[in-house]
Formats: sequence, structure tokens, C-alpha cells
Amino acid sequence: MPESFDAKGFIRAMLDRGWHWSESDAGLLIHPGDHDLCLRYDALTDHLTVSPKLDEYLKLVIPTPPSKCRFLR
Repeated sequence: MPESFDAKGFIRAMLDRGWHWSESDAGLLIHPGDHDLCLRYDALTDHLTVSPKLDEYLKLVIPTPPSKCRFLR
């Protein structure tokens, strides 16, 4: 991740999209429809770690510059 990555801002965005904190693990952010898709947040280091399944899904993402993305126009 880039050094300018804002973990807290990212978490807020995920919460706005329906993700939620685990009831049994305060540092675990969970996808609403698939609990194998999750992020672990370490507040001391402000660091996120993705679950193995989420990591596999993220590898499928093709980064697109905003100038080439039809959804950002």
C-alpha cells in the first residue's frame, strides 16, 4: 500500500458500504455477506491485514487510471 494510505478513512468507507465490526473480535472488520472476506485493523500501528480470501479477490482487480475509468466521469 502507498505510504499515504489512510487506514481510518478506508475503514470509514467500508463501514459506509455495509461492512461491520465483529462482535467477538474488536479489530476485525467483516463483509456483510461473506465473513471470510475481512480485514484486521491494528490500531497501534494503524495497519490493515486482509484475510486470505479477500487477498485472492484483490489480486483480480485491474487498476485503472481515473482518466480511463468510465465510472469516474
